[in-house]
Amino acid sequence: MEFTFGSDPEFMLMKGGKYYSAIGIVQGDRVHRLDKGGHQFYYDNVLAECAIKPGKTREEVVNNVRDCLRIYAKMVKPYKLTVQASQEYPESQMKTKEAREVGCVEEWDAYTLQVIEAPKEVVKKTNFRTAGGHIHLGGGGILQNSWEKPFIVYMLDLFLGVPSLFLDRDHTAKDRRSMYGFAGSHRDKDYGLEYRPLTAFWLESPKRVALAWDICDFVLTFVTKGGHKRFWELNEEMLGEDDPSVAYQCFGYDKQALQKAINECDKKMGQTFMLIVEQYLPDRLASRIREDQPTEGLYKEWALD
Repeated sequence: MEFTFGSDPEFMLMKGGKYYSAIGIVQGDRVHRLDKGGHQFYYDNVLAECAIKPGKTREEVVNNVRDCLRIYAKMVKPYKLTVQASQEYPESQMKTKEAREVGCVEEWDAYTLQVIEAPKEVVKKTNFRTAGGHIHLGGGGILQNSWEKPFIVYMLDLFLGVPSLFLDRDHTAKDRRSMYGFAGSHRDKDYGLEYRPLTAFWLESPKRVALAWDICDFVLTFVTKGGHKRFWELNEEMLGEDDPSVAYQCFGYDKQALQKAINECDKKMGQTFMLIVEQYLPDRLASRIREDQPTEGLYKEWALD
């Protein structure tokens, strides 16, 4: 199906082996963003964030990411954009009020259909910060059907969230999930949805971006054709209940085990679900997951220096 693919990754800034707040280095903020080349650049808390222009094809998405990263790398130089899931920042970088602010846009759990409470006290009282690599999917069809959107998130968890346990080699990813990136976390958007469990690991190379696009393409087509019905069913009569999540029933696998695997970055438990992933993913995608190797770093992979 036709869809758009964008992202708003968060990067940490480093120089000389030290971490720096993006406040004062990146000129835009969440409200007043700096627009260049169709991309938007801004700081969010101490992180350097950007909104990459959405694309409609794999090639366009890869080119958009390359263009955005090249602009951003020049913008923050001599600091470097760093892909890392979590970090305890030095006190010297936490002295502005913006460094203690929490984003106000709610995110939702697709499994409970309840708001996920933001870790406000952690952000306000500690120097621990986390960075994500959220994926934004836009289009018509199932992406505009409020009843179908949870199924998209469930299948993204299965076919992208589970493989990320093996593709994302950042040891700080597990610490991030003490605050953000839980299985099922998403935001409902007028253009579609924002999938929030991943770190920015998939942006580290053109091959990783292409793989993420291809898996999302597979998932959207899979759900459009009813493939999710091999695992899930919807009882529409129960949508009016006080707890509408009971209308969504999983019978194809242990959903709680899947959530636990993602939330705790448990590769052993995740391996059980990889058997399902490899059964349904086209071999051309499954083999790319199996054969993935550590990248040579953001700057070398994208020729940012």
